[in-house]
Amino acid sequence: MKIAVIALSLVLVFMFGCSADKSKTSDSGSTQPSAGRPDTRAIEASSVVGYDGAAMRRSADKALNQNDARNAEQQKAIEQATGK
Repeated sequence: MKIAVIALSLVLVFMFGCSADKSKTSDSGSTQPSAGRPDTRAIEASSVVGYDGAAMRRSADKALNQNDARNAEQQKAIEQATGK
């Protein structure tokens, strides 16, 4: 009887141990930062205090991309005006 209890407890320990490894691997993919600018990676950490960090990062990335596009247009206009 003691052997059966020990064997059953060992089987349960191995089952719980194996299932814990699967949950760790599935969670590791969700903790990786989303694609975007490396400059705005720290913004995504605001999710720790209750904000939607991914949405804030996407918004900041969008604003920075629009700013870069505007700067490129202005630079192009300056080069055309000066004849370079």
